[in-house]
Amino acid sequence: MPQADASSSTSRRAVLSQLAAVPLVGSIAAFIPAAQAIGEADATLLGHIARAIETHRVMNDRTHKSSDEEYLALLDEFDSQLDDLAEIRAVTPTGLGAKACLIQLYLPSYFHAFEVDERSPEIRLLFSFIQDATFFAQRNAV
Repeated sequence: MPQADASSSTSRRAVLSQLAAVPLVGSIAAFIPAAQAIGEADATLLGHIARAIETHRVMNDRTHKSSDEEYLALLDEFDSQLDDLAEIRAVTPTGLGAKACLIQLYLPSYFHAFEVDERSPEIRLLFSFIQDATFFAQRNAV
């Protein structure tokens, strides 16, 4: 797992604190408890998503209260959780939808912080695909 360094923590801390203002989209909140309660095939994925959201919430709650070391430890934990999520495949529409919603919540702020041109055809195609996956999952969730 790559370690965050102090030089990038300032801009990442600002980005992540802005993400605290992003509400948890109703659709992702609906995916997680219902699927876990019925023993959904993607329960492991959904549990990882829930833990990543919670870590991110804690990180933002402590943004201005933590030392740099504490904040970097939380940031490393969040990055590790995202790495884990990248390795877990969604096998149901519910899992696909939850993963797509998570990406929709967090990716745009990273693009903005690192000056990625969101109007480029490649990025527009990526966002379109994520929106399609979310829509498909919502339509096909049981």
